[in-house]
Amino acid sequence: MMNDTDKLQHWFRRNFDGLWLSASFRRLWLSLTVTSFGAQITNLALPLTAALLLNATPMQMGILVALETFAVRAVQPARGCAARPRAQSCR
Repeated sequence: MMNDTDKLQHWFRRNFDGLWLSASFRRLWLSLTVTSFGAQITNLALPLTAALLLNATPMQMGILVALETFAVRAVQPARGCAARPRAQSCR
């Protein structure tokens, strides 16, 4: 008699192949999905909260969007440098 876990594993192996059989890939995929979903919620919720609950002026909204954009642009070069092997320079 198969328990629920065995049934799920059997169904999963029968319906999925390739990378989906790797537990590491499924964890990576799930973490990227959750991260992307959270980022989209933040991109929508932060300006919406400022506009509706805090009664932000158009000038304040512009500053908020500019600071969000600046933060992303400021971190990207450092993130690219950290991903390179140590033999390559980041100049």
